[in-house]
Amino acid sequence: MAIKSNRFEQDFAKNRYYGATGLTTIPAFFANYVNFSGRSRRSEYWYITLWTFILYILFFTGLFTALTGTAYTLSTNSVEDIWSGIWVGAGFMIIILIIFGLAVLLPSLALIIRRYRDAGIPWWVLLIQYAIVLFANMIWGYSSNQSALIGLVSGILTFVITLLPSRTPQQ
Repeated sequence: MAIKSNRFEQDFAKNRYYGATGLTTIPAFFANYVNFSGRSRRSEYWYITLWTFILYILFFTGLFTALTGTAYTLSTNSVEDIWSGIWVGAGFMIIILIIFGLAVLLPSLALIIRRYRDAGIPWWVLLIQYAIVLFANMIWGYSSNQSALIGLVSGILTFVITLLPSRTPQQ
């Protein structure tokens, strides 16, 4: 898999990885970690979404294994040994999960802003969505039905916008 765009499209998009697919999206994701002014095609956005989803599945599988598997392997030891083994494994997986989440936070925000721009939607629409969700959480609390509904609507809106086709220039 490679980059499926020509030089004209890359220059217009202000993204030399414009049109990246497959494994090419991983270096594109980290190379454009502060590129908030360019554009990104659907393939770049959705492949990174797929790769991060797979990594999160692996992390949570490791966390689940650390929480449950340790108890079975240490069943002959004392209760204190079992709990210490569980928390060492779970703590290690949680630290890895936090580091990964922080490492992809800024590149993910840049990618979604580029995807909005490529779909023809201004970046400030995403900012308004986040502000509304934050405001709803401050008013009703994080566990209220109203906040959950507003967050769901915002998520569906983001999903629909990321599915919109690219608006590329005519040559």
